[in-house]
Amino acid sequence: MEELAKLNLNLTETKVVLLTSSQSPWDKERAAKSQADALLYKPLTKETLRSILM
Repeated sequence: MEELAKLNLNLTETKVVLLTSSQSPWDKERAAKSQADALLYKPLTKETLRSILM
């Protein structure tokens, strides 16, 4: 998110989704701080991804 901010792009309608294989509290905290739209866990299904992006 910090790197995207440096680019000064208009990304108001862009969704940021983090994907991880770990369900550690650290990952959840980092995702919350990053202002991501969603945190998904592997294995990822098409249905889960579709529900976040639609």
